[in-house]
Amino acid sequence: MQLAPFWRALEVVPGLAAVRAEWSHWLGPELAWVEPRLLRPTGDIAAVFPCADSTPYRVIDHGNGRYRAVHPDGRTSLDLSRDDLIVRRLDVQTLAIMLAPALGFDVERFVGRAASGVLRIGKWRVTAKTTCTVSLCIRPDPTLLQDAVRRAIAEHDGPQVVLVPGMLGDDDLVRLMQERSACLLSLSEAIAPGTDGAFVATPIAERVLDGFRRSVRAAESMAAGDEPNVFRRVGDVWELRFDGGQRFSVAHRQARGFAYIHLVLQRPRIPHSVLELDRVVAGATHTPQSGSSGEMLDDEARRAFRDQYRAIEDELAEAVELGDVVRQEHLTEAREALAAELKAATGLGGRSRIAGEDTERVRKKVTVAIGRAITAVEKRDAALAHHLRTNVTTGRQITYIAEPCPDWAT
Repeated sequence: MQLAPFWRALEVVPGLAAVRAEWSHWLGPELAWVEPRLLRPTGDIAAVFPCADSTPYRVIDHGNGRYRAVHPDGRTSLDLSRDDLIVRRLDVQTLAIMLAPALGFDVERFVGRAASGVLRIGKWRVTAKTTCTVSLCIRPDPTLLQDAVRRAIAEHDGPQVVLVPGMLGDDDLVRLMQERSACLLSLSEAIAPGTDGAFVATPIAERVLDGFRRSVRAAESMAAGDEPNVFRRVGDVWELRFDGGQRFSVAHRQARGFAYIHLVLQRPRIPHSVLELDRVVAGATHTPQSGSSGEMLDDEARRAFRDQYRAIEDELAEAVELGDVVRQEHLTEAREALAAELKAATGLGGRSRIAGEDTERVRKKVTVAIGRAITAVEKRDAALAHHLRTNVTTGRQITYIAEPCPDWAT
């Protein structure tokens, strides 16, 4: 069970209140999970009853708890009980109480009314310096929902998190949220049911919130005239800092490994040929030599290029679906850069250019150098070493794959 029908129902059920039959129409088997937790009988009796052809039946009260729903043409009718006609309303506050701890937020006294579409449900301590407001926006109409999100953004200055049931297909609204340092989180992507009947956060939620936390931390550092992530050469040493931690310098006799890492950090998610990396670091210009021992791109390297290109395409499609404009621009640039690198490595008809170096020999040299550099970093900053070891892939192609990607000062 993924709860997707539930989040969809919150976008279409008028007033978030309906008889059980209508909730069942939208929720299907998930009604058994949702009803005891989040639907509350109001005591109101519905005047109409939904039917299969979307034409509501008119309800007639015959007294003594006997009801009949009649089709407008008068030829079809249903005998119903009082329970069939009791209106059940979504308990928005209970929904908020379930959502907050699942996503790591602190529940607070609720501010706002569910009828307005905006309910402040809690706070989130994003960093040691910043605590942001968390709002839940629910309106059963796309335009009204977008208005509610704009209202939530306007009510608060500074970083904030806005929760919505599904996806908002409004690029202008997504751009506005980015400008106002707001994080938009789609519950259909972020929440799943847990085994104990509670909500749990999905990996997508963790990735989005972690990215937001990093952006807030970076903004704090910039406001203080600081740089949260640094990897650059200063004279004979490498100046390093990770995630707003302690800044330090590393002097390393085998500085080539730091240079390799430095290059790939500047172009995340782009595979770099070890041959090209080695040439750049050595300051050499590529000149094909006769009698060379291999191709710049062998079959394995070409497959790696194709796999990376497809991975970028998949990420780009996800960014488009999530309405993440900034990520779309970044991935589009990455895709174009990868295509340019592949073109540079191939000749007429797509044939691989010939390289003078032995690819396997260079691969080993680059891999060992990167490993030594990370080991040197580990003595000063274990978190940075772990980040590099996890996100700098080695082989004949070296790629920095961090997602979300820190903004490195290089």
